[in-house]
Amino acid sequence: MKWSVPVVHTYNVTSDAKDHLARSQLCGIDFITNSGDKTLLSMSSGEIMYIHNYDERRAQDISSYDSLGRFIVAKYVLDKIIVYVRYCHNEDVDTHVGQVVAVGEALGEYGNTGYSFGDHV
Repeated sequence: MKWSVPVVHTYNVTSDAKDHLARSQLCGIDFITNSGDKTLLSMSSGEIMYIHNYDERRAQDISSYDSLGRFIVAKYVLDKIIVYVRYCHNEDVDTHVGQVVAVGEALGEYGNTGYSFGDHV
């Protein structure tokens, strides 16, 4: 199975899994593009399982899923192992639950929704 980063090249990793675990008990990696193109790309081929349209009034509550902003959960299968990827803080979502997606397919536009300090995914 082919995997790719969720943003167009060139990009920076602004926070890695260790950083996330230290501050929020989440395991994640934050990406931004250097080009300003905020297209969100599917990291592999799979299926969209869930889309969370957040409540902005609860975005500052880090115990709430709303702190993750508008997010997408995709299901991928890697050597018979199911992997769920959550793409958080999106400005726009251009997909729907049940949609089958290919690696590199546009899912929407990443952004700064939820408890966030700048555009990233």
